[in-house]
Amino acid sequence: MERLGRPLTGPVRQARVWRLSCLLRAPTGDGDVWFKANTTSPLFVNEGVVMGALAGLFPGQVPAPLAVEPERGWMVLADFGEEVGWEAPMEVVEEVTQTYARMQVEATAGLPGVDAATWLSPDEEAGLRAAVPGLQARCAELAGNAVPPALVHGDLHLSNVARRPGGYLFFDWTDACVAHPFLDLATIRRGTAFVDAADEAELRERLRQAYLPEWASFEPPGRLARAWELAAPLGALRQAVSYRSLATRPPGDPHMAQSTAWWLRQVLAGLA
Repeated sequence: MERLGRPLTGPVRQARVWRLSCLLRAPTGDGDVWFKANTTSPLFVNEGVVMGALAGLFPGQVPAPLAVEPERGWMVLADFGEEVGWEAPMEVVEEVTQTYARMQVEATAGLPGVDAATWLSPDEEAGLRAAVPGLQARCAELAGNAVPPALVHGDLHLSNVARRPGGYLFFDWTDACVAHPFLDLATIRRGTAFVDAADEAELRERLRQAYLPEWASFEPPGRLARAWELAAPLGALRQAVSYRSLATRPPGDPHMAQSTAWWLRQVLAGLA
């Protein structure tokens, strides 16, 4: 920080530590800075490197790291204010979704099996195995849609979005990749994952109306609606694969296992 002209003015404090990352917070004369060290996973990107590149593509919408240590997966970020948070009003969730769709659309111009027996009931496991051909068919149909591969955040929820004077800032890009953009819609929700079914249905419909018009230059409304429908269980499956890879790393984590099972149940629900 001294080399950056922002020497520390107080002690470094640990803000959070868990299996996936460690966060440290430190004061400087120009505001607090955050140090983040990530764990490694075959499905995780080098977040500091990716965020640096994305900040160049989307200035003001992705924070640019102040410093990056790519070999160790470390980075330092300036403080960017309060997160939007899980309990944001429905209108804010719509705005975030629409803003993110525009980022994905812009990115299209420049970006190039299920083992669930451990956590699911026998009936659920059988249902997933029986669903494999249908899921493969959905992948093939979705790939034939004119919506191209685009930027995918991979963990897009409202605690990974901050509100700035100029709009919304998207952060925590550990799971970033290039894929079908509609897969990202699986994780956008209000509150926790366990919400009233009627509220969830209203949210999904309002998000569909906010998100799909941004893709109107690629497909007509009917085909976009079909792509949205196809992507719903596939987005959940992507999350299940990611959590499964984390759950099987020693020494094991019950939360990751439970999350894997939860997302696999969302796959079944999306096929119902």
